[in-house]
Amino acid sequence: MAIKTFTTGEVLTASDTNTYLANSGLTYITQVTQTSGANLDITSCFSATYDAYRIVCTDLRLSAAALISATLLVGSTPAAANITWASTRFDYAANAWNFAKGTTDTFVRGVSVGTVTNAGGFIFDVINPNLPQRTVVQAVGTDPRGTTGYMIINTNGLIENTTAYNGLRLFVDSAPTYVNMKATVYGYRIS
Repeated sequence: MAIKTFTTGEVLTASDTNTYLANSGLTYITQVTQTSGANLDITSCFSATYDAYRIVCTDLRLSAAALISATLLVGSTPAAANITWASTRFDYAANAWNFAKGTTDTFVRGVSVGTVTNAGGFIFDVINPNLPQRTVVQAVGTDPRGTTGYMIINTNGLIENTTAYNGLRLFVDSAPTYVNMKATVYGYRIS
């Protein structure tokens, strides 16, 4: 949609307002809260309506410090092949960068850390999850442990297949479980 320019004294009609407000920014899709268990599945959150999505996770608290990762779902079945990821983390205590990569069933590896007392959080963009082409992700997270944790966490992922995914699983990498986390999914408007 072309951007309309209004001039001084021109009347902004209800039609213009509705059109331009409805066709910009992010669209809320769903919000899920998890208070127990090791997996948070958000089913039916991706569709053909949007090509790209933003997931915002807040108030991430776990029963013990652990990393959170993600994978995509078809129904309740996680992606299991043709996945590549890479992660960059700055370890505050060691004053050093850590780099990791892998080809596992994890789409976004170790994007955030949660503890019982300090809430972590992260955001990530998923591009093409429901289209019959490669799906990519860019994630940025935090570690609430401060000077004993990772101050910057960046992860990229790629699924090299033509599967149309319709859901997302956020899971704890090891034994701890969720105490709380709120995940909100938005779609990027196309026009």
